[in-house]
Amino acid sequence: MALLKRQDEIIVYLYTQKKWYTGNELAHLFHVSLRTIRNDISIINMEKSDCIISNKNKGYHISDSFVYNEAGKAVYMSNEQRIHHLLLFLLIHNQEEFSYYDLADDFFISEYTMLHDLETIKNILTEYSQFDIFIVRKDEFVYALDQNNNASLLLNAYFQNNDLYNQILDFQPCFLHVNLKSMKQHINNRISPAVFNRYLTYNSLLIISSVLTEQFICYEPIPVKYKDTQFQSYLYQFHEFFCSVAAEYSITDNAALESVFDSLISPFIRISMLESDIKQQESTAAPAYADMLHILKEVKKQYNLDLLSNEKLIFDLMTHLKTALIRIQNGIHINNPLLEHIRMNYTFLFDVAYFISNMYSKQQSLQFTNIEISYLVVYLIGPLKSLREDLYESFALDILLYVNEGYAILKNLKEMIADSLHDISFKIQPVVTYAELENKTAAMQYDLLITTSPNISFPSMETISISSALSSLDLANISKVTLPLFEIKQAAYFNRVFSYFFNDAIMDFHNTSKTVSGFFHQSCDKLKELHYVHDNFYSQLMEREELLSTSFETGIALPHSTENNARKSGILFAKFDTPIQWQRNKIKCAFLIVTAKEDIHLLNIIYKVIVDISSSHQHINQLYKCQSSDAVKDLIFTHFKKILK
Repeated sequence: MALLKRQDEIIVYLYTQKKWYTGNELAHLFHVSLRTIRNDISIINMEKSDCIISNKNKGYHISDSFVYNEAGKAVYMSNEQRIHHLLLFLLIHNQEEFSYYDLADDFFISEYTMLHDLETIKNILTEYSQFDIFIVRKDEFVYALDQNNNASLLLNAYFQNNDLYNQILDFQPCFLHVNLKSMKQHINNRISPAVFNRYLTYNSLLIISSVLTEQFICYEPIPVKYKDTQFQSYLYQFHEFFCSVAAEYSITDNAALESVFDSLISPFIRISMLESDIKQQESTAAPAYADMLHILKEVKKQYNLDLLSNEKLIFDLMTHLKTALIRIQNGIHINNPLLEHIRMNYTFLFDVAYFISNMYSKQQSLQFTNIEISYLVVYLIGPLKSLREDLYESFALDILLYVNEGYAILKNLKEMIADSLHDISFKIQPVVTYAELENKTAAMQYDLLITTSPNISFPSMETISISSALSSLDLANISKVTLPLFEIKQAAYFNRVFSYFFNDAIMDFHNTSKTVSGFFHQSCDKLKELHYVHDNFYSQLMEREELLSTSFETGIALPHSTENNARKSGILFAKFDTPIQWQRNKIKCAFLIVTAKEDIHLLNIIYKVIVDISSSHQHINQLYKCQSSDAVKDLIFTHFKKILK
């Protein structure tokens, strides 16, 4: 019998809260009597196989192992099971948007838990980045983006890595049209073991054919072209197999059948191509590794970005570039709908990725497209975090903590103080002897001394006296002092960096250029006259612009060279009296960035700040109203602080 709405809500509540509730607590929550709760629990357990555990002392708790499938929905399951099912479901239905509120209801979890699950799945997909699949959130909707028909390949790898093939029939609720048992029977009847020996495993064929057939029934098929001379002998078998599947599911459109048949067999071909390519290159693995090290050494020289110690990244880049090379050689074209997002938010990394791909393509005599380059950026986002941490280090408060009551009290106070400082970047240096304190202050400039010893102070830094018990008043005093000190240090860093880049001599608030080329010529002439750049800077600007436009639809442009070999660094700011046509965008103002090699380490933060301004028409309008270099720098400082929060 069907459960009452209240009984379903009891299950959901217990499942999402993951704790024990007494009968009286549940009665109060659901506004019913204790007797009604007991009856509800009894009915639930009859219908749902004892999904609620009862304990005389603790009350009621949902079973951790309880799994419930109804109407094609996987509802009650462990966290790990739920992630498996959610990933499979999103990848199967990758062209469809789902409200994460609805998904939360379908899986009987809270909206918060669903959002957390989606982040987990995003992280999983980064581990399988070679398949070029992304989770995209748009307002309250979410979907898996897989325009290259790689979902079945990714799932094959995921099932294999997580040993899920022996549980594959448990995933039937994720398939709304395909019967997995029936698909297994078609494979048994049509495909010889020789196919599995040469190409994929039995289980691989099962998951790939099931996913593709499900997608074909639900959506338009994706045509795929392939090249493989050794595969021809098996084509007849696969054709027979697919015809039997098509007949069962009433797929009759001949043109569509041809397209989905290509989609069905292309994964096998692509894997075969990859495997043969890898085998072919096994003997050259060492040279390939050496080549990648050489490229990354050049990246370090060019961008001050050290990737050499990240072994996983090195092998990921090698694998991805090999795969991209195979795609280019075999005419397999891909798309990246996140290209605009990457271009906008990771300008610095796009240039790094271009540099890497350019060096690699010169070795292979092939040219990488900006789409292929954009996928390289994904691998570099993680390592970029270390640059952000380095930035925080640049203006972190240096705090001395002097406690002479012993190491135990010192350690405790350090942890408590660190836990209380949420809005600032800081480093705490603990000391336990006065001699050590004097040595530290003599050797290094500190911003603040926190001490349990009264009557100690140094003229070079502010001092806060605290008790060894660290009262709430002590913590309030620390917070009151540290935040202003941090803001002062942060502002000093900003002024040091950005005042250096922003010279009044290259600020142009009334630029009369009518074209991009005119603006480039005019700007290059000014920068050469002031000894910022070399004679070939114009051609470097054009080369970067031809790769991918540096203009944004919000009305701003960020032109720059990828060479970073200027005589000195600077940012030429220009406001156009009349907006100019820059590719497909009308541009109101531009930041032309020139960088000397010794300042490359500052590029990322500069791009981050300016890109943050570039993100909205409102910000651009604020910028357009600026009439002085100080006004521009004030606006930039506001965004500098914003991106660091």
